[in-house]
Amino acid sequence: PHDQHELPSDGSSMLAGEPGTELGLGAIAFDSEDGDCSVSEAEIAAYLAAEKLPPFQQDQNYEAEKIFDYVISSLEEPGASSQIVLSLPSALTADSKIRKYNTETAVWSDFTVDANNALESLISDDGNCSDDEDTVWTTGLVVGGTCLRLTIEDGGLNDADGEANGEIDDPVAITKEKSSSNTNTGGSTGSSVTTVTTIETASNHINYFKLAIDQALAVNASVSYTTRDGTAKAGQDYMTATGTATIPAGKTQVLIPVEILADNITETDESFSLVLSNPIGGIFPIGTTEIVVAHTIIDDISVNESFYEGNTNHKNYFKLELNQAMDSDASISYTTRNGTATAGQDYIAVADTATIKAGQTRVLIPVEIIADTITEADETFSLVITNPTGGVFPIGTSEIISTHTIINDD
Repeated sequence: PHDQHELPSDGSSMLAGEPGTELGLGAIAFDSEDGDCSVSEAEIAAYLAAEKLPPFQQDQNYEAEKIFDYVISSLEEPGASSQIVLSLPSALTADSKIRKYNTETAVWSDFTVDANNALESLISDDGNCSDDEDTVWTTGLVVGGTCLRLTIEDGGLNDADGEANGEIDDPVAITKEKSSSNTNTGGSTGSSVTTVTTIETASNHINYFKLAIDQALAVNASVSYTTRDGTAKAGQDYMTATGTATIPAGKTQVLIPVEILADNITETDESFSLVLSNPIGGIFPIGTTEIVVAHTIIDDISVNESFYEGNTNHKNYFKLELNQAMDSDASISYTTRNGTATAGQDYIAVADTATIKAGQTRVLIPVEIIADTITEADETFSLVITNPTGGVFPIGTSEIISTHTIINDD
């Protein structure tokens, strides 16, 4: 592929990388021979067939409006994060979503946002998406937005090759939500597995993997599962789990428990995986025989965008993190805001200030989650962060909103 700082996309949009990095066509875009990084679902399907990879599966809940396939190379170092700016051919809407397609597993998933991966947008009246120090980006997708900025970690969840090798492979889709029926009569359906990055804490506790399908099936569907060591070791950091999980007819999810073992050792974050296989009842997309999901145990404490409700009240933490330590203290004000979750019923409202000390890079903001035994939908609330002092926010940013999901486990 031809590497360059900017990359065209069918004449209606443009991609631009950070200075010093190089952009090239991804394997699918290069194979299409169109000379730009825009690809169609038909081109993806043809590439997968030629490479003898699992057949292409359409996203069950979202319709792709634009798919980009590009590679970022010449990073400062392996494992670094890099930014890419996309000028969009049409404005974002309320039901727009940034989605990723894994060609190895034939599974669609949301773009992951965490400490090293970010999703921002802005409205440009003249279509200019130049990214200079005066440009003010908004976290998330802004309705009417015509510019998109992605921060992607080399080797992270958004890097398709999954390796910290100094190159980011990012096939990404701008999508909008489809209308869908409620029940599938038994054919193959889209599926996803999510896990929460958990607190190691001073006592053992249960973490859950959630296997969810896009539509309820008319028959039971099951899958075999087993844990697999990564840097975390069975018997030392977690307890081995092996069994069969079943999503009953008419339901859309099942929770798979794994016990996390506590210790008082200061150590690096560790990870292990849950391997799903032997699908029965259309629980996996066609052509998929195995799904592997990594789980991270963060030493001592963790910050989650989602947490299982549980049967007893517990603390969850939001983490505000800087890219590098500062010479003086930096502070912010914060307050919780209701979404579908309600203060006093689902969580305890908080409003206070938090300080990142000089020489430190993060602060944790605790919020108490209220447990119940009611079967209900997953619920969300937000933490609104304002009044930054000491350079804790990017230039031009006055407010950051982080949304937290309470996953029902009743």
